[in-house]
Amino acid sequence: MKSILFQISCIFACWLMFAGCMKGPDRDIEKRIFVNRPLLDMFVDEEVQVTASPTSETFTWNSENSSVATVSQTGLVRATGAGETNIIVSCGDLQRVIPVKAIVKIPVTNISVSSASLRLFPGEVVNLMASLLPENHNEKESNIIVWETSDPSVATVSKGTVRAINSGDAIITVKLERNPSIKKEVPVRVVETVDITNEVLTNTGMPFEYVEPVSGYAPAVRWCVAADWIANETAVQNGNMDSQRGTLSLWANTTTALYPTIINGKMYQTVELEAGIYKFDVSLFLTNLDASHRAYIVAALGDELPDAGNVAQALAYTPFINGVGEADASKPTISIQFTISEKSVVSLGFLVNYSGGATNLSHISKVVLWNIR
Repeated sequence: MKSILFQISCIFACWLMFAGCMKGPDRDIEKRIFVNRPLLDMFVDEEVQVTASPTSETFTWNSENSSVATVSQTGLVRATGAGETNIIVSCGDLQRVIPVKAIVKIPVTNISVSSASLRLFPGEVVNLMASLLPENHNEKESNIIVWETSDPSVATVSKGTVRAINSGDAIITVKLERNPSIKKEVPVRVVETVDITNEVLTNTGMPFEYVEPVSGYAPAVRWCVAADWIANETAVQNGNMDSQRGTLSLWANTTTALYPTIINGKMYQTVELEAGIYKFDVSLFLTNLDASHRAYIVAALGDELPDAGNVAQALAYTPFINGVGEADASKPTISIQFTISEKSVVSLGFLVNYSGGATNLSHISKVVLWNIR
């Protein structure tokens, strides 16, 4: 009995071995050529090694267009000219096509910066923008830009943001990290500023002082004449001094007949200045201006500010900023800078043109005059 079972087991094992060697549709393996680089994007004169497998086989390598790319019989592909072609890898009846695209390499050769040089005041911040040239560069390498300063005690820089620290000269350098020879230098001069406000101007704010209320203009308890500041008639009629806040104020409100408009309203001081460069800073307490109305900080030669239509003839001017909050800690400062070549009479102050529409107002809390040296 045991002998019979043993014979049956041997016959069954032989059948299994025979069946395992039989071919079937589910056991046919498709033969293919595998490559480590199925497509190639190359620069002209660049070389790339392509490997085919299985490595036990012998392969033949050919290029369809040798003026674009050549290939050695070891699979070394070299881009010879701009264009597109195919590398053909063959093994018997099998082929593998490797598309090749070759372009001319355009390297980064220079850097441009948004400003060639900077002249800053202590505390001033400027953002520089850097661009790699030529604009159509196509290098594959990383293009990380590095910013450096020659003297952080004069000016610092971080990702293009330059901050002036103290008076002096420094060089801001922007360069390509992978090739430091590609760089641009930006000279920075941080000027010395001397506060001459108290030497030249009077009643400069925080708070502004005022004299007796103007009779005949309502409300008389609020609208007063600012001491030491010249105000023309249209400015006086519509309020040149807010005694409740201690600010110089120019306010037009079309919802009431009391002060509906201010046409060429002017408030200013006239002073004599030596030849030099000056900066006039103004702290705004509150503004509310619609788009059709204008308010300016102005510096002009002579003993009066120009009308709004001629403001471009002034030494310097800039519009007020709109929408300033009333919180004391957030009073912004805006500035104008001007140069006079000889000792001159100069008028410094404010010019507004409110001619209808919504309520328009400007509250100035402080002024400072600097001499730049």
